[in-house]
Amino acid sequence: MGLKNGVDANAINALGRTPAIAAAWRGHDKIVAVLINSGVEIDAADNEGRTALTWAAINGYSKIAKELLAVDALVDVRDQKGLTPLMRAAWNGHEDVVEALIAAKADVNAADDRGITALQRAKSQNALEIAARLRLAGAR
Repeated sequence: MGLKNGVDANAINALGRTPAIAAAWRGHDKIVAVLINSGVEIDAADNEGRTALTWAAINGYSKIAKELLAVDALVDVRDQKGLTPLMRAAWNGHEDVVEALIAAKADVNAADDRGITALQRAKSQNALEIAARLRLAGAR
């Protein structure tokens, strides 16, 4: 499956979302793979500063996160609130995504605009396994 001639795979909608962002947001891993193979801009951000990787982290789509990380998506990209994909995944309890982001060398001690880290977010949600994994990776 590929893209037809004349299709703008980097087009944006009113929310600033490209097809890759929309596919990641909705969990369509096969579409994300086609778009990656077609050479789309994987680090484009929507109107809130969220990339396809950010949306995969928010929603717990580890397969999509891993596909994006395999093609060097920006691992520590920040949205408009200063949150990284790791912070979002930890906050939402997505252990597989947290693992993938740590493996990709995400900054485990990064803090958002309010000074809150991924570890603090995990602890606030009582995500003890994620907190332990973050500590093992050097989070403090």
